[in-house]
Amino acid sequence: LTRENDRVVGLDERSALANNSKADLFLSLHMNAAPVASVAGAEVFYLRLDREGEDARRAAASEAVALPVLGGAARTIDLIQWDLAQARHVDRSEVLARILEDRLRAHVMMSGRPRQDALLRVLAGVDMPAASIEMAYLSNTEQEQLALSEAYQNSLAQAMYEAVLGFRTYLEGQSAP
Repeated sequence: LTRENDRVVGLDERSALANNSKADLFLSLHMNAAPVASVAGAEVFYLRLDREGEDARRAAASEAVALPVLGGAARTIDLIQWDLAQARHVDRSEVLARILEDRLRAHVMMSGRPRQDALLRVLAGVDMPAASIEMAYLSNTEQEQLALSEAYQNSLAQAMYEAVLGFRTYLEGQSAP
């Protein structure tokens, strides 16, 4: 968790907390809003890199430094530009987003565009598979009431729990569930 109380945590601070904690995956949870009150449903976002990002991903894989360690051995350290830390994980992040969409769909209403790629800063700096979930539209009165209900919150939590387990199974077998 990036916080345990109601305080503002900057996007870069969130990434730093996840990276410094050596988290296995990163889920950014949000409530959405739209200019049109009828828009509703949960959505999942993952980072998709443009050509420049893809070039950075290849460069990150080749820019490693070997540092000496105790006993005469060497340890390889990957050097990754902070804002492109996600570059090594975009494929797994897309799989995570697909699994999240599938599990959320089984528990809550999804929007017309349930899974989308986007250049979101909150995802770019994390050095692990990552996705962002917009859990409901607060600009929609019905969705706002749902978001306040314990039943809806439990449904979201159950879906995310199942998705994390499904993603772990994917990683262990490296085949989509």
